Amino acid sequence: MSNAEEYEQAFIEVLSLEGLATYHPRTANYCSFCNKPAGEFNDRLSKKEFTISGLCQECQDETFE
Repeated sequence: MSNAEEYEQAFIEVLSLEGLATYHPRTANYCSFCNKPAGEFNDRLSKKEFTISGLCQECQDETFE
């Protein structure tokens, strides 16, 4: 994670604690389960699943075995 990304994440967390921002991992391209960057997906269906569930490819693979 770059310094800019770390700063942005910290800024969003502070705003969220103050009730000033609504943060959703999918809007920042982070997995809603493991909180890691979503990264690449195996196919279009997996990318579509991310828009629904917020799960990265690794978490999708573990969930939908």
